[in-house]
Amino acid sequence: LKVELGWASVSVHSHSLSTRPPSSAGSPMQLGRAPIGASSWPVTHLRNSARAGPAATYQPSTISLKRHAEVFRRVKAWPAYAPTPLLSLPAMAARVGVGRVYVKDEGQRFGLGSFKPLGGGLVVEDLALAAAAKGEAKPVIATASAGNHGIGVAWGAQQAGCRSLVYLHGGVSAGVEATIRRYGAETVRVEGDYAASVRACAADAAEHGWEVVQDTSWPGYEAVPARIYQGYTVVAEEMLEQLRSEPSPSMPTHVLINAGVGGFAAGMCAHLWERLGSERPRFIAVEPTEANCLQCSAEAGALTASPHSDAGTVQTGLDCTEVAEVAWRVLATGVDDFVAVPDAVVEPAMRLLADDSPAVVAGHSAVAGIGALLAAAAQPGLQQSLGLGPDSVVAAVICEGAVDSQAFEAAVGASPEEVQARR
Repeated sequence: LKVELGWASVSVHSHSLSTRPPSSAGSPMQLGRAPIGASSWPVTHLRNSARAGPAATYQPSTISLKRHAEVFRRVKAWPAYAPTPLLSLPAMAARVGVGRVYVKDEGQRFGLGSFKPLGGGLVVEDLALAAAAKGEAKPVIATASAGNHGIGVAWGAQQAGCRSLVYLHGGVSAGVEATIRRYGAETVRVEGDYAASVRACAADAAEHGWEVVQDTSWPGYEAVPARIYQGYTVVAEEMLEQLRSEPSPSMPTHVLINAGVGGFAAGMCAHLWERLGSERPRFIAVEPTEANCLQCSAEAGALTASPHSDAGTVQTGLDCTEVAEVAWRVLATGVDDFVAVPDAVVEPAMRLLADDSPAVVAGHSAVAGIGALLAAAAQPGLQQSLGLGPDSVVAAVICEGAVDSQAFEAAVGASPEEVQARR
């Protein structure tokens, strides 16, 4: 069941589903509420045929509540720690025809612009503490990144007093590179895509004896990415605590999580599944059309790289063509729906969030989930496939702020500071 939704007829098994320009009659998704052109965004949806049923018990693997407790205690002890805001967006909910929309604003995390330090920073601290306990010199830290992970690792290394190197592929902007260097890291440019930068980093680290802190896995390299994904469960636990403290508490019916290699999605999915059990929400992983490795893997029933795209995607933080195997062990059955969105959703979603009340500063790699929600407002077939309606309570994570301020202002028409001042 893979459906491309636009103004066209598509087949769903043996049935025909017509996706026409939306009508305001008889639908909670009102005409004109979604951005212009949203009805023709080529969004693809795959209902996961291998998804676990509601009664299925989560089988703890490398990501678990037991490990979460130790991680959360550690992170709470960091001097800069504070929970990131959970924002209710009633105007967005009305726009897309659901009961409530909540967004977790990870752009506020440690003043670094994303959730990534919860994983990379944690592992750097682990390595520095282990070296100190053995009386060894501080480790040299190396990683490859499309942006946010590199910032998190550089920050963690700076906090621990370690030298760090961050390998960047050609699609990473100069603005992001400057931010990484601001936290003391050396940057190394690599020709090719994200996977090429990972290979280059691993090769140089092996040659020089550096510690690799990578947020994707490969054969023989699993403990570090698993630890990173465990760090990401802090976001899920904060979100649940904040939802419970709402004036009218209500657990989400749907959670939309942006995905690259799948690490953040795995951390969120595992935690919500084990914490909430049969009451867990419908879990939707959203990735770029040009880098839909999760969707390709689900369709094939095994780890499968997405086709290489020369065009790439403006969602550079999600521009990953291979799923991390450690993450897939959770996502293969934990995800209910895989959705891929084109870059056409990105700037409209960024602008709507910036103009919302409260205003949200969201970067190019932060809005895939919101883009899917906006598409559903204009595409009744997608709305129906995702089970969205007026009683739905939707939660999404805005996983980065304006990591590149110039790119953000060009997309939104206002600086990050101007948008933040509206809140």
